[in-house]
Amino acid sequence: MFAHMAFVRDILLGAEKKKGNLKSMCEALKINPLDLYHSDIHVSFEQAYLAWEVAIMQTGDQHLGLHLGEQTNPSILGLVGLLMQSCPNLEEAFKAVCSFSIVASDMFSYSISTSGDKGSLTYKACTPWVKVSPLSARQAVEQAMAGTVNIFRMLTGMKITPELVLLSYSKQKDLAEYERIFQAPIKWNASSNTLIFSRDQLLTPVLSYDESLMGVFCDLIKKRFSKLNKETFVNKVKREVMTTFMGQIPSIESMATKFNMTVRSFQRKLEEENISYRMLCNDLGKDFATSLLSNQNITVKEVASTLGYSNTRAFQRAFKSWTGQAPGKFRNTYK
Repeated sequence: MFAHMAFVRDILLGAEKKKGNLKSMCEALKINPLDLYHSDIHVSFEQAYLAWEVAIMQTGDQHLGLHLGEQTNPSILGLVGLLMQSCPNLEEAFKAVCSFSIVASDMFSYSISTSGDKGSLTYKACTPWVKVSPLSARQAVEQAMAGTVNIFRMLTGMKITPELVLLSYSKQKDLAEYERIFQAPIKWNASSNTLIFSRDQLLTPVLSYDESLMGVFCDLIKKRFSKLNKETFVNKVKREVMTTFMGQIPSIESMATKFNMTVRSFQRKLEEENISYRMLCNDLGKDFATSLLSNQNITVKEVASTLGYSNTRAFQRAFKSWTGQAPGKFRNTYK
C-alpha cells in the first residue's frame, strides 16, 4: 500500500494552518520537510495514516477531516483537479476522480452509480486501514466527502447540496459541524459512506468546461497511469488485492480471472519474476497482519477474520511461519 507525498502534505499543511507545528509533525513521521513538495515521492501505509493521527494530536481538532475538506479546491488534486475543471458536468468530473485516484494512492477508492433520478457517490478507505486506524480512515472519508461538496460548488458557482449523507460509523459528537458542512440529512451506521445527489444536480454544467483541455489533461494523466502499468506484474497483483479484494487474499482462480488469464498463464507470469502465488500471498499476509497487529485495539481473532482465516488457530500458525513469532508475542513489541 502506498500514497504519494501530496497526500501527507495536504494533511500537514492544513494542520499547520490550525496551529500545528509542521517541523514536529514531520519529525514524528520521519519525513524531511523539504520532501513535502515532491509530490511523486511515495510514503508508506504507516506514514500515510499516522499523518492524520499526528495532525489531530497537534491541532486537537476531532473534525479535522471535515474542516480540511471544506477548504479543498481542485488544485489540491493536481492533474485530476485540472481535468475536473475541464469536464462538461459534475458527474463527468467525479468519474474522472474515480478513474484516476489510484495515481495518488491505493489506500482509498471512489465510485459512482446512478439509478433513476438519483446519483450515489461512494468513498471507501481500504479494509486494513479501517482496522489499523479507524480514526484516520474516518477523517480521510470525511475530508473526501466534504471536499467533493466544496469542489462541486466551486466548479459550478452554485450551492450544490446532497439530498442525503450516508456514513458507515456511529453518530459522532458535535453534530453541528456535519449539519453546517453538508446541509443535508445524515444517516449513521449505514452500509457505506455515500453522498446522494439528484441526477439534475450531477448534470449541472462546469463553468470552466473546455473539451480541448479535457483531452490534454486526460492524456497527461494516462501517461502517468501508464508508468504504473510498467511496474512489475507482482506489484500489480498486490495492488489488485488491496483495491478489489480489500485485503483478503483471493484464490488463485479468482485472481487469474481478474487478469483475464488461465490459472496456468497467471502462474507462469509470476514465475517470470521468480515468485509463486503462495509466496506472494505469504508476503501480503505478513504485511497486512503486522500492520493490523500494531493496533492494540484489534484482537487477534479480528485480524484473522479480516485476512480471511476461518479460525484463529490457522492464522496463528501462518503468522508464526512468516515471522517466527506468535501474534501475541509480536504485538508485545508495540507496547
